[in-house]
Amino acid sequence: SPKLRIVLSKADSDSFFLMSGRLCIRSYDIADGQVIEVGYFTDRRLVLKCTGKGFFKVVKSEKIPLKKNDSIEIFLFVENFPIYVSALIREGRNMGPFILAKKNGIDYITLVQDGK
Repeated sequence: SPKLRIVLSKADSDSFFLMSGRLCIRSYDIADGQVIEVGYFTDRRLVLKCTGKGFFKVVKSEKIPLKKNDSIEIFLFVENFPIYVSALIREGRNMGPFILAKKNGIDYITLVQDGK
């Protein structure tokens, strides 16, 4: 399976760590305003803007059951693991937790916009 590609800042490797041999990044290490793209299962793509404290606003989703402007809470991104969404806030209502990328986990996370 493909290795996780993480490109969140040019030199800040302090944001990344290994857990059981897998590359990980905490959502708290992603700066407010940064826009990231997360991909999995060859054709699933999610563009998220960090709004702080583990929350992200959905900018765009492809073949994923999330809508633009949904707010989701994610604590940790782990190489080849599913994304555990602690909360989905849609139109002011908490829709509860759910899991993305159940089958093979995430393939990549890339920085789309630095947010500065």
